Amino acid sequence: MLFRSLDDGFLLTNTFGEVYDKARFLQACCAGESTSRNVLLGAIDAQVKVYGNAAVIVARTEMRFTRDTEEQKLAWRSTRTFVKSGGKWKLAAEQRTSVG
Repeated sequence: MLFRSLDDGFLLTNTFGEVYDKARFLQACCAGESTSRNVLLGAIDAQVKVYGNAAVIVARTEMRFTRDTEEQKLAWRSTRTFVKSGGKWKLAAEQRTSVG
């Protein structure tokens, strides 16, 4: 489940500059009935740097989905910071920048 891979202090800054904590992010992405269906979600051009119990991943992510029977595409570059806690890697922060 997604919520298990997020650190309790998780923060996301989306492509519009809005900041989401863990609870707000899970509410926005995972609660209620979805009107869209993911077709593709994948990261490419990823670079990973590990610093002890922290890791930084810089990547380009592409997402294709259908909403109201129309296919749409989003793409962004992101910097994700992971922390290792209790032997498991958890996403602590993510910053996204929209790309064409």
